[in-house]
Amino acid sequence: MTNVNNKPFNYSGYSSIKRLFTVSIVMLTTASILALGLMLYESNTIKYSSDVNSSELQQLVADNPELVEYLQSEHQNEAHFLKISSLVQQNQQRELGRLIVYLTLPVIAISGLIGYLLSKKLLSPVEEAQASQDRFIQDAGHELRNPLATMQAVLDNAEQEKSITANKYKNLIVSLKRQVKRLVNINEDLIYLERYVVEDKLSKINVSELLLDVIEDMQTQATEKNIRFKTEIEPNIYLIINTKDFVKLTKNIIENAIKYSKKSSKTITVQLNRSKSKVILSVADRGVGIPEDQLDKITERFFRAKNVNSYEGTGLGLSIVKKVAERYGAKLTINSKLGKGTSVQIEFK
Repeated sequence: MTNVNNKPFNYSGYSSIKRLFTVSIVMLTTASILALGLMLYESNTIKYSSDVNSSELQQLVADNPELVEYLQSEHQNEAHFLKISSLVQQNQQRELGRLIVYLTLPVIAISGLIGYLLSKKLLSPVEEAQASQDRFIQDAGHELRNPLATMQAVLDNAEQEKSITANKYKNLIVSLKRQVKRLVNINEDLIYLERYVVEDKLSKINVSELLLDVIEDMQTQATEKNIRFKTEIEPNIYLIINTKDFVKLTKNIIENAIKYSKKSSKTITVQLNRSKSKVILSVADRGVGIPEDQLDKITERFFRAKNVNSYEGTGLGLSIVKKVAERYGAKLTINSKLGKGTSVQIEFK
């Protein structure tokens, strides 16, 4: 069993990070300004001159009448008092200097640390986007090379033919069309996988009806393999989801179920129902199954189990299913037994 429920990066989350960063910087700036204002206030209450005259001494003790009276009675010792006042004031200046250092250094250090952590978090989506772009280029180059090489070989063989019969010409066209179709499918799937956010506006959709429409569209493929659908779809189930995403999700799961069903298989079960606060979609087949040791890799792009190499496909179907599930915070669970079939279940909140 493989369980995929990772939270994806999206631009709405990125915007919230930017808002958090902005608010944090504003708060730090405000705190710094308040601290500086406090320092300036304190500095204004303490005179920075080391020379204290008689009037300044009187101001220092103005709120203590008894001390003023004492200083007046000891006028002949005023010089001693002035010296003592100067020493006291110099000590206060040193204390203020230390206070400024003690307040400034932590503010600078904390601001720098928070700025570093937030900027690192802000850069993470950018790095992820760059890595995703590099991965897209590598994957596209690798997967597009095979059909292009096949097309080149077909054309080279045709060029060497001195004369081409109508039958050979028809086979040539069929082969080229098949490879072009594969190129188009790979290109569309890759572009879909790299689409970070839902392009269209989300809306409340009756997914019960939409699922029935998808099944109807897939009916021709199922009939060609003599497969019928067994549906257990609860009516009038609504989800806030993009229509294209839901169709892409269900179509890929059902298409895989049809493709990998064995000739002896006759039924694919599709279920959609409510369970408390969840909506559960389930598709089960009786197909070739997935080897247990490869089950945890089955949602990786272009990964194909060793027992299905002979089947046509891009290897992106379940990667897309995983991507859509992640976009809506849904839980994807895949159970499979080799030779007995596969069950794909998605729990929407």
